[in-house]
Amino acid sequence: MTTSFTNSAVPSEESLLQFWRDDQANQSSWVADFRRRGYARYSELGGIPTPKIESWKYTDITRFKRALYRPSIERGILSSFIWPSQDGLLTIPGPQFVLVNGRFAPQLSSSAFSDGLIVQSLEEALRYDEDLKVRLLSPEKVPAMAALNAAWLGEGLVVRFKANTTENHIVHVVLISTNTIGKYPIVTHPCIVVIAEGHATLIESHVGLSAALTNMVSYLHVEPNATLTHVRAQSGFSETHTICSSTATVASRGLYQCFVLTTGLGLVRNELAVTLAEAEAECRLYGAYTADSNRHVDNTIVMNHVAPATTSRQIFKGVIDDGGRGVFQGRISIHPEAQKSDGHQIHRALLLSPGAEAYCKPELEISADDVKCTHGATAGELDEETLFYLRARGLDAETARALLIESFLSDVVNGVSLGLPRLPDVTRAMISVWLAGRVPKHEDF
Repeated sequence: MTTSFTNSAVPSEESLLQFWRDDQANQSSWVADFRRRGYARYSELGGIPTPKIESWKYTDITRFKRALYRPSIERGILSSFIWPSQDGLLTIPGPQFVLVNGRFAPQLSSSAFSDGLIVQSLEEALRYDEDLKVRLLSPEKVPAMAALNAAWLGEGLVVRFKANTTENHIVHVVLISTNTIGKYPIVTHPCIVVIAEGHATLIESHVGLSAALTNMVSYLHVEPNATLTHVRAQSGFSETHTICSSTATVASRGLYQCFVLTTGLGLVRNELAVTLAEAEAECRLYGAYTADSNRHVDNTIVMNHVAPATTSRQIFKGVIDDGGRGVFQGRISIHPEAQKSDGHQIHRALLLSPGAEAYCKPELEISADDVKCTHGATAGELDEETLFYLRARGLDAETARALLIESFLSDVVNGVSLGLPRLPDVTRAMISVWLAGRVPKHEDF
């Protein structure tokens, strides 16, 4: 196949059309229409978002236009893989399903799992599963990068947790970014669809091994009285960049709880839009991140309370060192019908040196009368008196700082077991790896 590429993170329209033609035999008519509508929406919005767009004010991804990225469309998949030892979340038991550069790798994945679980590649599901039409958000309603993902729809995974009152099904999805096509960095567009009808746990690990850009979209559906626990961990090479656009819809008395941990990669943006669509739906979001040495972490949350008596909680904390940038944008929107709703949001940033940057933009949009909503945001440095106290008792400067950093993150880490007993331990292990790799700065606060 002959494919041309422009000097951009996004392959040329010609290469996209070639992809559509090559895959025509494997797609349904609605898939072809969905892809074209996605590209039309992406073009309508002006392509890659710029800081002139309010929601992208603090995160500039226009630099990807200056790099020659190529789509990872090769069929060959790694036959073996050695997991990086620092990724503690990989030790949580449960069947593993591996995506290499967005493509499902069955030979690296579990072949046996419980009857209450259905897992298939998105490529296969698109051929036969008409139900996916209603599970994917209309391309006309999504932002630019999600629309671009829609244009490349085809790679990814579909996970269905069937109703089961006695068992909490656990699935571990591992997304590996690794360059297998030569000197040029790659761009991938995986899509994950999750449908939870009972009690379910999705663990999602992003492992960056080489220069790549992953533009991922996930659609999460929590059915009535169901619970979906979602853990996302991101670590790896500083030239691996990830943009994750997730939408979660929670039905009556359903619970969606999510923990996002970012300790590596280069530029990371986690976009999450949650809709509490029916009465007594609930959402709990937790986040912990570290950023240094030109790493950039952006958590952007939109919480929509659409129905009455819905509840949401958001707690995010970040530790930012020299050259790092942390961004938190969180909006709680209470719709007119969402009386007796309760929303809470807080973000705290710890700045370790003068070169660290933190940006926080909390928002409340309240269109109902009988509600409870609060939000807060703080940013500060290490407490010098406490640091002096620890130094006076014989600890060296870096050990004392490490203890204070771990203490700062402890209420998030210790409070997110989410039914997974090992989660706090492996979270602390990943944070410890970042602390151990941190180079002391003379200009530390």
